[in-house]
Amino acid sequence: MTIEVFSSSAAGTRAEVEPHWERKPQLPVIIYEGPENSGKTTVKRIVNELIEHESLSFERWTGTHYAYSMLFDRSFDPEELMMIDGKMDRTFRVLLVLLVASPKKLLERQNMDPMLDPRYHLTEKQLVDLLHFFYMWFTDTPFRNKLKINTGSWAPEKAAMMIKERLKVLGNG
Repeated sequence: MTIEVFSSSAAGTRAEVEPHWERKPQLPVIIYEGPENSGKTTVKRIVNELIEHESLSFERWTGTHYAYSMLFDRSFDPEELMMIDGKMDRTFRVLLVLLVASPKKLLERQNMDPMLDPRYHLTEKQLVDLLHFFYMWFTDTPFRNKLKINTGSWAPEKAAMMIKERLKVLGNG
Protein backbone atom coordinates (compact mmCIF):
# COMPACT_ATOMS: atom_id res chain seq x y z
CA MET A 1 0.00 0.00 0.00
CA THR A 2 1.33 3.46 -0.83
CA ILE A 3 0.24 6.62 0.93
CA GLU A 4 0.73 10.11 -0.45
CA VAL A 5 -0.02 13.16 1.68
CA PHE A 6 -0.84 16.46 0.01
CA SER A 7 -1.24 19.85 1.62
CA SER A 8 -1.36 23.34 0.21
CA SER A 9 -1.98 26.87 1.39
CA ALA A 10 -5.21 28.76 0.87
CA ALA A 11 -3.38 32.10 1.02
CA GLY A 12 -5.17 34.68 -1.03
CA THR A 13 -8.56 33.00 -0.83
CA ARG A 14 -9.27 33.85 2.82
CA ALA A 15 -10.19 37.44 1.98
CA GLU A 16 -13.05 36.14 -0.14
CA VAL A 17 -14.50 34.01 2.66
CA GLU A 18 -17.46 35.35 4.56
CA PRO A 19 -16.64 36.01 8.26
CA HIS A 20 -18.93 33.28 9.66
CA TRP A 21 -17.04 30.71 7.55
CA GLU A 22 -13.82 31.46 9.42
CA ARG A 23 -14.95 29.42 12.44
CA LYS A 24 -14.76 25.86 11.22
CA PRO A 25 -16.86 23.27 13.06
CA GLN A 26 -14.87 20.72 15.03
CA LEU A 27 -16.74 17.84 13.44
CA PRO A 28 -14.41 16.32 10.84
CA VAL A 29 -15.65 15.76 7.33
CA ILE A 30 -14.07 12.85 5.49
CA ILE A 31 -14.67 12.55 1.77
CA TYR A 32 -13.93 9.15 0.25
CA GLU A 33 -13.42 9.21 -3.51
CA GLY A 34 -12.30 6.70 -6.08
CA PRO A 35 -13.57 4.32 -8.69
CA GLU A 36 -16.03 1.52 -8.00
CA ASN A 37 -14.42 -1.30 -5.97
CA SER A 38 -11.52 0.83 -4.72
CA GLY A 39 -12.48 0.18 -1.07
CA LYS A 40 -14.40 3.30 -0.07
CA THR A 41 -17.14 1.54 1.90
CA THR A 42 -14.77 -0.91 3.58
CA VAL A 43 -12.29 1.75 4.68
CA LYS A 44 -15.06 4.11 5.78
CA ARG A 45 -16.61 1.40 7.98
CA ILE A 46 -13.27 0.68 9.67
CA VAL A 47 -12.49 4.38 10.19
CA ASN A 48 -15.90 4.86 11.80
CA GLU A 49 -15.09 2.03 14.22
CA LEU A 50 -11.64 3.51 15.03
CA ILE A 51 -12.46 7.12 15.78
CA GLU A 52 -13.89 7.94 19.17
CA HIS A 53 -16.11 10.82 18.06
CA GLU A 54 -18.67 11.46 15.40
CA SER A 55 -17.67 12.46 11.93
CA LEU A 56 -19.49 13.34 8.79
CA SER A 57 -18.40 11.33 5.79
CA PHE A 58 -19.27 11.10 2.15
CA GLU A 59 -18.63 8.29 -0.27
CA ARG A 60 -18.39 10.10 -3.57
CA TRP A 61 -18.19 13.82 -4.05
CA THR A 62 -17.37 16.08 -6.98
CA GLY A 63 -14.46 13.86 -8.04
CA THR A 64 -16.87 11.12 -9.02
CA HIS A 65 -18.94 13.56 -11.04
CA TYR A 66 -15.80 14.87 -12.72
CA ALA A 67 -14.21 11.48 -13.49
CA TYR A 68 -17.31 9.70 -14.76
CA SER A 69 -18.45 12.75 -16.76
CA MET A 70 -15.05 12.83 -18.46
CA LEU A 71 -15.13 9.07 -19.06
CA PHE A 72 -18.60 9.05 -20.61
CA ASP A 73 -18.28 12.46 -22.30
CA ARG A 74 -21.12 14.02 -20.29
CA SER A 75 -21.59 17.75 -20.14
CA PHE A 76 -20.49 19.38 -16.88
CA ASP A 77 -18.76 22.52 -15.58
CA PRO A 78 -15.40 21.67 -13.94
CA GLU A 79 -15.06 25.23 -12.61
CA GLU A 80 -18.34 24.85 -10.74
CA LEU A 81 -17.09 21.60 -9.16
CA MET A 82 -13.87 23.33 -8.06
CA MET A 83 -15.93 26.19 -6.58
CA ILE A 84 -18.00 23.67 -4.59
CA ASP A 85 -14.83 21.98 -3.35
CA GLY A 86 -13.31 25.31 -2.33
CA LYS A 87 -16.39 26.36 -0.38
CA MET A 88 -16.56 22.98 1.33
CA ASP A 89 -12.89 23.19 2.29
CA ARG A 90 -13.22 26.72 3.67
CA THR A 91 -16.35 25.86 5.63
CA PHE A 92 -15.39 22.53 7.23
CA ARG A 93 -12.36 20.60 8.41
CA VAL A 94 -12.15 18.29 5.42
CA LEU A 95 -9.90 15.35 4.76
CA LEU A 96 -10.13 14.18 1.17
CA VAL A 97 -9.22 10.51 0.72
CA LEU A 98 -8.71 9.18 -2.80
CA LEU A 99 -8.68 5.38 -2.86
CA VAL A 100 -7.22 3.77 -5.97
CA ALA A 101 -5.90 0.44 -7.22
CA SER A 102 -4.41 -0.74 -10.48
CA PRO A 103 -6.83 -1.18 -13.38
CA LYS A 104 -6.19 -4.95 -13.29
CA LYS A 105 -7.03 -5.09 -9.58
CA LEU A 106 -10.17 -2.99 -10.07
CA LEU A 107 -11.21 -5.23 -12.96
CA GLU A 108 -10.69 -8.31 -10.78
CA ARG A 109 -12.75 -6.81 -7.94
CA GLN A 110 -15.44 -5.66 -10.38
CA ASN A 111 -15.83 -9.17 -11.77
CA MET A 112 -16.13 -10.62 -8.25
CA ASP A 113 -18.67 -8.01 -7.05
CA PRO A 114 -22.12 -9.67 -6.92
CA MET A 115 -23.80 -6.30 -6.28
CA LEU A 116 -22.52 -4.70 -9.50
CA ASP A 117 -24.73 -5.28 -12.52
CA PRO A 118 -22.54 -6.75 -15.31
CA ARG A 119 -24.10 -4.27 -17.75
CA TYR A 120 -22.17 -1.56 -15.91
CA HIS A 121 -18.78 -3.28 -15.86
CA LEU A 122 -15.97 -1.17 -17.25
CA THR A 123 -13.20 -2.41 -19.52
CA GLU A 124 -9.58 -2.25 -18.46
CA LYS A 125 -9.03 0.70 -20.83
CA GLN A 126 -12.00 2.53 -19.31
CA LEU A 127 -10.56 1.90 -15.84
CA VAL A 128 -7.19 3.32 -16.95
CA ASP A 129 -8.95 6.43 -18.24
CA LEU A 130 -11.15 6.68 -15.15
CA LEU A 131 -8.13 6.57 -12.83
CA HIS A 132 -6.48 9.26 -14.94
CA PHE A 133 -9.56 11.49 -14.56
CA PHE A 134 -9.65 10.94 -10.78
CA TYR A 135 -5.95 11.89 -10.61
CA MET A 136 -6.60 15.04 -12.67
CA TRP A 137 -9.40 16.11 -10.33
CA PHE A 138 -7.40 15.20 -7.22
CA THR A 139 -4.48 17.32 -8.42
CA ASP A 140 -6.65 20.33 -9.29
CA THR A 141 -9.18 20.34 -6.47
CA PRO A 142 -8.65 23.14 -3.93
CA PHE A 143 -8.98 20.79 -0.95
CA ARG A 144 -5.86 21.35 1.16
CA ASN A 145 -5.81 18.13 3.17
CA LYS A 146 -5.55 15.11 0.93
CA LEU A 147 -4.52 11.49 1.14
CA LYS A 148 -4.14 9.18 -1.82
CA ILE A 149 -4.12 5.53 -0.80
CA ASN A 150 -3.40 2.65 -3.16
CA THR A 151 -5.56 -0.25 -2.00
CA GLY A 152 -4.10 -2.66 -4.57
CA SER A 153 -2.11 -4.63 -2.00
CA TRP A 154 -5.15 -4.23 0.22
CA ALA A 155 -4.78 -3.65 3.89
CA PRO A 156 -7.99 -1.78 4.76
CA GLU A 157 -7.10 -1.62 8.47
CA LYS A 158 -3.78 0.04 7.66
CA ALA A 159 -5.53 2.52 5.36
CA ALA A 160 -8.04 3.31 8.12
CA MET A 161 -5.22 3.85 10.65
CA MET A 162 -3.51 6.26 8.25
CA ILE A 163 -6.74 8.24 7.96
CA LYS A 164 -7.17 8.28 11.74
CA GLU A 165 -3.59 9.54 12.18
CA ARG A 166 -4.09 12.22 9.55
CA LEU A 167 -7.23 13.38 11.38
CA LYS A 168 -5.15 13.78 14.55
CA VAL A 169 -2.64 15.93 12.69
CA LEU A 170 -5.51 18.10 11.45
CA GLY A 171 -6.85 18.44 14.97
CA ASN A 172 -9.89 16.29 14.28
CA GLY A 173 -8.90 13.05 15.95
